[in-house]
Amino acid sequence: MDRRRRRSLRDLHHAPEPDMGVRTTAQDMTMHHQEQMAPAFDWFPPWLTVIASILLLGAALHHLPCVLHGHGNRWFHLGHIAMCASMIYMYLIMSFRPPVSWGPDARTAQMWFFTATSAVVLAHLMVLIARRRTFSLLWVLLLVQQVAMIYMWLPMRWWSGLLTTVVSVWFLVEAIGWLADVFRGYRITPADSRTDVPDDVHMTGGWADRLTMASMAVAMAYMFVGMQAMAGFEF
Repeated sequence: MDRRRRRSLRDLHHAPEPDMGVRTTAQDMTMHHQEQMAPAFDWFPPWLTVIASILLLGAALHHLPCVLHGHGNRWFHLGHIAMCASMIYMYLIMSFRPPVSWGPDARTAQMWFFTATSAVVLAHLMVLIARRRTFSLLWVLLLVQQVAMIYMWLPMRWWSGLLTTVVSVWFLVEAIGWLADVFRGYRITPADSRTDVPDDVHMTGGWADRLTMASMAVAMAYMFVGMQAMAGFEF
């Protein structure tokens, strides 16, 4: 993969929208960038995107009843639904739209949206710690997930091969942890905490929950690896 192709992918988050009023110029720009960015290995073939999108949609629908019926903390499940929706969008545009055609509004909106959700989750955890309340480890995993979504929507020139590798390994390990059901019952207990606070995260530990959460983690790990590989693993 030559240096021009890597630079093109690193700038994909800042590529301007083509001027639809001049169709010939827009088409020429699209074809030029597609030729520059065509990787030797297709990391996001349409069939893979369809499978990933179906799994992520199923994960979002799996969390939806907990939101509607108030099983546990609604905000916990809403955070996962938001991540699934954003990931579906990312997979679709990676397969079916050249990066030169990505609009800045959607990218910026998602980056700031997950910045806000990360701040909310962090504030929630800080309040629990300040009040000496026990809380589920799953809140920490949710916080890492939301922060990772910020990184995903950052301009590619701000990405780091080393950081991407760490994040990808994190989500692969998390997927294994979900399959082994090692997270659900683990709670973080501050010093002198109250022990009579019920767990506010509704996760049964059945295979539906475990496979859903594992598939979400794998989808994120693959997206990070694929995008970084297309840009080049420069540490």
